[in-house]
Amino acid sequence: MYPLIEVILIALRAIMSGAEAWEDYGHAQQSWLQRCIPLAKGIPRHDVFRRVFCRLIPQDIERCFMTWVQDMKRARGREVIAVEGKTMRGSADKQGGIKGAHLVKAWATENRMVVVPMKPEDQVGVERRP
Repeated sequence: MYPLIEVILIALRAIMSGAEAWEDYGHAQQSWLQRCIPLAKGIPRHDVFRRVFCRLIPQDIERCFMTWVQDMKRARGREVIAVEGKTMRGSADKQGGIKGAHLVKAWATENRMVVVPMKPEDQVGVERRP
């Protein structure tokens, strides 16, 4: 058996990276992942990921995530805004010199609100902080 935390962390990192297959991502990033988790049994096979995620209850995952975000807010003393950006698959035409379409979303954790996704070029005048 694989430690549950390892299976979940590999899957989350793969999702955040836009990987199509969690097992493939694990193999490609194994040396980096081993700096964070032991991986004593190696990278789980795809059927391990499937069995784990078929048994997880989405509402429990959301509750755990929100608890974690609230703990971060308390530790920092201010609201956390989670930001995600991605390039839409198939939207680029390298031969025609067209860059891919980008979308940015933000999640206001305290208000439990998703800010409307928008293209970065529409965000003229948005203040960026490091």
